[in-house]
Amino acid sequence: MADCYRGDKRATESKQQLRKALFQLLKEKEWGKISVQDLTNKAGIHRTTFYQHYEDKFDLAQQVMDEMFDVMKTAIFAPVHENEWKSDHAAYVYIYRFYQHL
Repeated sequence: MADCYRGDKRATESKQQLRKALFQLLKEKEWGKISVQDLTNKAGIHRTTFYQHYEDKFDLAQQVMDEMFDVMKTAIFAPVHENEWKSDHAAYVYIYRFYQHL
């Protein structure tokens, strides 16, 4: 869903609260038992706010996973400095970063 509130501090805070609520609820319940109402209650926001940013709980989960993978990709594939690798083991640095990130 297109986010018409890009750059709005309140929208950013709402999304952060929803991400945090998602992870907290996943510690407490199975995915199938988590509802949008559970998420909004835990985040302390109104359901309307949720639907301004996400189509449903699956959209929220997908966007959170996409963001996590983007951060991981950036960390893993950042430029390698000469002091981090020997010329014959350049790929090792990326694998090592991947495990560090995990």
